[in-house]
Amino acid sequence: MLYDPKWEAPVKADPFSLASLIAWLEMQPVDGQYDYILSHDCVIAQWLRGAGVEHFNLSSGEVKALFGGKGQDIAWATSGPSAPR
Repeated sequence: MLYDPKWEAPVKADPFSLASLIAWLEMQPVDGQYDYILSHDCVIAQWLRGAGVEHFNLSSGEVKALFGGKGQDIAWATSGPSAPR
C-alpha cells in the first residue's frame, strides 16, 4: 500500500457537531434540567456555555438550522414536555 503523508495529519474535532453535543450530554447529570422555553436555559444554550461560548443569542430559526436542520427537534426531544425526566 502506498504511503500518504496526509494520513498523519492531526484530525480536528468540530466542537459544535452533533457528536460533540452527544458527548457533552453523556457527561451531564441524569436528572439535569433543560428548559426549552427559556432560550438561556435550553439544552443548546447549556451546551454552548459548556463549550466556553460566553455570549450568544440564538433565535429559534438558528437553533433549528443546527445539525442539518434537526437542531430544534433535538432541543425539543431533550427539553420539551415529552423529554425523559
